[in-house]
Amino acid sequence: MVVNALRLAGRWVQSGTHRRAFESWRHHRRLFRWRADQLEAGAREEMRQGLDRLWTSLLSAPSAEGVRTAVEELTEAGNRFFPRRPQQRIAEGLEVFLVTLLVVIAIRTFFLMPTVIPTGSMQPTLNGILVENRPKTNSVDAVRGSLARGIDRLWFGREHYFVAARAEGHLEEILPPEPLVRWLRLPGLTRQRFRVGEEWYSLVPAPENLPNSAGLPEEQVFFAYAGVNPRRSYQPGEIMINTVVTSGDHLLVDRFTYHWRRPRRGEIVVFKPQGIEDLEDDTYFIKRLVGLPGERVRIGDDRRVHVNGEPIDQAMPGFGKLYSFTNAPAENAYSGHLNESVARRYRRSARGLAPLFRNGNVERTVPGDALLLLGDNSFSSLDSRRWGALPERQVVGRAWCVYWPWSPRAGFGFE
Repeated sequence: MVVNALRLAGRWVQSGTHRRAFESWRHHRRLFRWRADQLEAGAREEMRQGLDRLWTSLLSAPSAEGVRTAVEELTEAGNRFFPRRPQQRIAEGLEVFLVTLLVVIAIRTFFLMPTVIPTGSMQPTLNGILVENRPKTNSVDAVRGSLARGIDRLWFGREHYFVAARAEGHLEEILPPEPLVRWLRLPGLTRQRFRVGEEWYSLVPAPENLPNSAGLPEEQVFFAYAGVNPRRSYQPGEIMINTVVTSGDHLLVDRFTYHWRRPRRGEIVVFKPQGIEDLEDDTYFIKRLVGLPGERVRIGDDRRVHVNGEPIDQAMPGFGKLYSFTNAPAENAYSGHLNESVARRYRRSARGLAPLFRNGNVERTVPGDALLLLGDNSFSSLDSRRWGALPERQVVGRAWCVYWPWSPRAGFGFE
């Protein structure tokens, strides 16, 4: 059996005739298996003999002409017994589509699931959506060429928005995002319209899903980021918007590993936030696992997590960069983990960031069926310091790799 398989593989690599003959044998064998019960006994025997002759030809390596003859004989019998009608072609195409769909669903359900980082809670390890305002000058350098913008969009996930006023006026009206083609809402095929004075402007594609900590109406979020002032009268030619939006990291989530083992400390896990106040139920979120079931956890004033009385150090997988800090805590930087009192020492608006860990003396015990999860961007992460331990059943999988956009984080290099 093994010898035959190796022999066939060698001939498949060396000969195009053998490759085509093997595909023909496989195709007709599949037809025969599916529809043999529709044939009379003589037809079944003829098909079986044709399949055997072609298989023997492939293994015995006769001349290419002998292989082609066996293929022709099998094809002729197949055409007689299994004629392809138009409706059969449609049925076969539909079957291929359904099988492909089932394979994709199975892979997504049990193996790998794509998702997007929605917020900046894991920066700088993994980026959420980033918004950057460029100088609002009238220089032509402010506008990138269409080719450069296309490369930025496809390769680096950056979308450039540049709008200059065509006439004098104030920001009067902002409409919600809408499809470019009615009834067809696809990523990248949307726009958002707004009016300044009597002039209408469009942003294509519409900037959506931006972090909205201020609770603004969805259609106003981008304009708040871009610094468009509704009380200001814009003059003709004046730049109103010069903003770059960079997509959040797109991940593949490993859904397979946790079927075989429990999550481990230091791993970056993806979870469903059902039942957590202030988090959207239909969005996947991502944090780092720091506390396991039954452990006693506190966040010390040294900006490190202490488990059962012992601090986690840099040697533990997943904490090397996170605990490499040397400066004061800062947003979007590795600053360790902050309790409430330490956070408020460096940021006035930090009240309510870690109400369950008010200071370095507060210790919490993780329930037996739950996990304690913290964000790497400890200065602005909404995590277990506020909403407590997460039921382990809500964990979807672990972050496996970043596949887009291209950046130093792409691939498997994050920890």
